[in-house]
Amino acid sequence: MNLRLLMLLLLATLVAGCNFGPGGGGDDDDATGDDDDTTGGEPVETTIAELNAGDVANGTLVTVSGVITTPYDEDEDDNEARFWIQDGSGPGTGMQIFTFPDVVAELDDSNIAEGDEVEVTGLFDAPFDFNEIRVTSTLNVTKTGTGTMPAPHPVSAEDIEGGFAPNDLVGVLVELTDVTVDVAGGWDNYWEWEAEGAIVDSLFYYADVVPGGTVDSLVGLLFLDFGNAVVAPRWSGDVDFTYAGCDTAADSDVRDINCREVEEEDGVTLEGLIVISPAPWFSDSSFYAVDPAGDFFAGLLVNTNSEDPAPAIGTEVDVEGDYEEYRGQTQVFAFGDDISVGDDGNDVTPMEVTDACAVGEAHEGMLVTIPSVAVTQDSDGADFGYYTITGCDNVVVGGEFWGDFDEFNSDTGGEGTITDLVGVVNDELDTYAINPRTDSDWASWE
Repeated sequence: MNLRLLMLLLLATLVAGCNFGPGGGGDDDDATGDDDDTTGGEPVETTIAELNAGDVANGTLVTVSGVITTPYDEDEDDNEARFWIQDGSGPGTGMQIFTFPDVVAELDDSNIAEGDEVEVTGLFDAPFDFNEIRVTSTLNVTKTGTGTMPAPHPVSAEDIEGGFAPNDLVGVLVELTDVTVDVAGGWDNYWEWEAEGAIVDSLFYYADVVPGGTVDSLVGLLFLDFGNAVVAPRWSGDVDFTYAGCDTAADSDVRDINCREVEEEDGVTLEGLIVISPAPWFSDSSFYAVDPAGDFFAGLLVNTNSEDPAPAIGTEVDVEGDYEEYRGQTQVFAFGDDISVGDDGNDVTPMEVTDACAVGEAHEGMLVTIPSVAVTQDSDGADFGYYTITGCDNVVVGGEFWGDFDEFNSDTGGEGTITDLVGVVNDELDTYAINPRTDSDWASWE
């Protein structure tokens, strides 16, 4: 959904939902200075398994070794950061490392990242009923080599259903296989989704799964978030799934991207795309385009930093860039000089969809037309520029191509019935918006 300001309003809530640990605030976060937590005595050399088994008392200065298993997670507002390490595979081998944003920034600058073997010295504690080691300086994290990422521990959804999990799985990479998605991640559930009762968190990576779809493999870190055991995939390769209809969609390069046959962040070259939209609200140069050789799954957003305005609707373009997903929207990010403009005046016939509620992944980034839809608008819709389609749980009419909410509301017809609606479909957090491009994209709205 194109809820630009709502996104910002919810961001603080989403970050606050991450239960880090003891909290930063006024704590010493000097990346290079000493701190009483990590000096003032010889550390006890131990293992993560011994810490998790209760063999070492809370408050003990310890040294452990392990492989970093996750990206860094930062909260600048609360001055907190964390990452996880394991010294083996399976139960009891994982541990959260609590620290500060400037510490992980310096670690990142030193090219210390996931997959590296490190020695960590810090204060062992369990401030929120899960174990962690508190580190206040980069001097207390030493890279000892390139490690091997631990194999994820296989679990069933039943093992962790409803946010319950054995304590020895906390901090460990786990894997679920052949699970069905119950609930997709959206605005109402803080981007969490569920698969057969297992809760999946979007801490590191938002997977654009759909209810009823099958996830062949889900790998992620199991950690506690406000007491609930959740699984957090770290990157796109941790979630192996595809969309219904991909196997019958016409072959095209854009279809391959939308159907996850291309790895995220890979470079792609797309030729002969046709521009179907003006620039959206967030960019003067970006645009949506379709592959005319395709049918379903044939559209995407071309996001660019070009200083030139977006090409006119109907222009043929060739694009070189990196494939990315942003909150569910498939896009290719391209620099201005990586977009070649060809002939204009090409017609794209909107795909007719009889039932607006059937709009979904197969239509993302494409131009569609709906014969008739009834719409209502609540206070959020009025404030953030969208209309709810009667009978649809996650399909709306949006103002992606209006830069001002008041203008969108005044240019549209309010609550009532729209006939012959034409619009570009975009996807944000499992909400699909049909976005008319101008007030000429409907026959009537009354």
